[in-house]
Amino acid sequence: MSGMSSGEDLIWNVRDAQEKDPGIADKRLFVVETEFSQALKSMSREGNCLSSVIRQSFDDGILRTLTKNNPAVATGAHVSIIAYITLEELRRLMSETDALNGFANRFLWCCVRRSKLLPEGG
Repeated sequence: MSGMSSGEDLIWNVRDAQEKDPGIADKRLFVVETEFSQALKSMSREGNCLSSVIRQSFDDGILRTLTKNNPAVATGAHVSIIAYITLEELRRLMSETDALNGFANRFLWCCVRRSKLLPEGG
């Protein structure tokens, strides 16, 4: 999966069964965000709970929000995220709140640089 834009979307992809909804049987979600800057921009929107839901997914796997008329709930969820972003974008888009509230602590940040530029690729 890719395209994280809201906490509700993330929960919906690992949701429990409800009355008329069978839910998702496999509670494992592997997210690859090739443009993590879009997720960070979404998190900065007023009322967006993506940051909170990501933190919940790393803590105990019980995800829920109370913002919908029929709120989705996910228990036993296992969410893995691989995200790509440049250092400049990360510095510009990571809010001070998310840097301090534990959101950033839930990721292993790696700075990767190419050792040389080859004319024919590899």
